[in-house]
Amino acid sequence: MSGKEKISNIPNILTILRILIAIALVFLLYAQKGLPADRLAPWNWISLILFVIGAVSDYIDGYLARKYGWVTNFGKLFDPLADKFLIAFSLIMLTDLQRVPGWITVILVGRDIAVTGLRGLASEMGVVIAAAWSGKFKTLAELLAVGGYIYWGDLWFLNGEKWGNFFVIFAIILALWSGFEYFARFWKVVTMEEKVEEGKQ
Repeated sequence: MSGKEKISNIPNILTILRILIAIALVFLLYAQKGLPADRLAPWNWISLILFVIGAVSDYIDGYLARKYGWVTNFGKLFDPLADKFLIAFSLIMLTDLQRVPGWITVILVGRDIAVTGLRGLASEMGVVIAAAWSGKFKTLAELLAVGGYIYWGDLWFLNGEKWGNFFVIFAIILALWSGFEYFARFWKVVTMEEKVEEGKQ
């Protein structure tokens, strides 16, 4: 199978779509800056629909890759990056719109950067740190919170701001907890390897 065929499977196409959606959201959210509240609804709807498509595509491409064995090096690298782009880009722009406090964005985006760097370092050492369930629930809480902040106004019987404020609490708690878990696992592996090396000397 050629490299082109490997990249051109459905999960990878969905990953690329998610990256494009993350970039599109930057422009859609930036376009809302300075607009009066009564003109935000159409922009919020478009942004929310794109965000939901991006979020759902994450679960679909993961399911298809596992079920049909469509796992590629491209997917291994860009699938987790696409997820982080979708959330990080949105949070940064929402902070610029003053919908999300800056300290929340620093915690959530900073945690992802730290964990990504940690897993990359572990990979260089030949160690795979599997994703923890707390991290998966953290991502779900982030998606729900960011979705609320993107819509912002009233959505039927829900208010986007209150929805976002509710789920972002869980996102922060799970971000810190899962981050601690990753660093604890990494430290345990490093400590064990050091003991093995000492035993060989």
